[in-house]
Amino acid sequence: MGGSLKKGTGGTRTRESAKMIDMLPEEVVLEILTWVPAVDLARSCRLVCSSWCRIIDSQDLWHRKCEMEVPWSGRLGRHRPPDWQRFHRLRPIGRNMMRNPCARRSFRDWTITMDGGDGWKVEHVEVPLPEPHQLIQQCFVSSYQECTKKQIIDLLAEGLWEVFLDNQPDIVVSEWYAARWDCGCLYKLCCRLLAADQKTVIVEKTVQPEAIPQWNDGSWRKAVLVLEHYGPGARYLEFEHSGKDTQFWAGWYGSRMTLASVMVVPPGASHEVIEDHASA
Repeated sequence: MGGSLKKGTGGTRTRESAKMIDMLPEEVVLEILTWVPAVDLARSCRLVCSSWCRIIDSQDLWHRKCEMEVPWSGRLGRHRPPDWQRFHRLRPIGRNMMRNPCARRSFRDWTITMDGGDGWKVEHVEVPLPEPHQLIQQCFVSSYQECTKKQIIDLLAEGLWEVFLDNQPDIVVSEWYAARWDCGCLYKLCCRLLAADQKTVIVEKTVQPEAIPQWNDGSWRKAVLVLEHYGPGARYLEFEHSGKDTQFWAGWYGSRMTLASVMVVPPGASHEVIEDHASA
């Protein structure tokens, strides 16, 4: 008898709570739901009732969540994303879009186009990178003849949108490279912005630093390219790097490379701030 009474009381309280929620103005419900984690909105809150589902699916809620939780959202100005929920999930501004930039998954996501000498190899980092990247443990290593590989980024699939891209935001492309202490090396970084057909090159930039000499300290150096004022139509970005040693030694004495990065700069932000946020 006591158990039946308790069950009935609980059911009454639940119904009363639901009625109280239904009485709240929609603007108040919207404000409350904005503070709920995205995963809970999708898995639980959308199932409560049709009005909650409609609010959670609205652009207004996700616009608010982006301004609260996604860096740089407030700097987009009139070039706002067409889908704030997708923007919240993918967060394409100020994020490294390269996949497997530090060789954690061997050569996954990379296309090897030249495998000269003894070919590419993944090795452990011997000399730590500068802070805040000193915990990176692996790098790609080239051989005694030219080794080249590339990665193509679908900018729309990464969360960007046509209007924003056609407004030509600056894109910072970078990578850390080094030589073995006992062997010199050559390194080159090339970046191309491609049209929707993945064949038409809108702009191409290359950086090829001077060769690192033999008997060096093995320290890491940073190669940086900035893509700007490149015109409308960019939909893909091709990242390509290459290297080899200068002594023609068998094995893997060529340039070391790690932490490849492609980041879209938010309007009004400095390139240096964006580069400092590059991560694996």
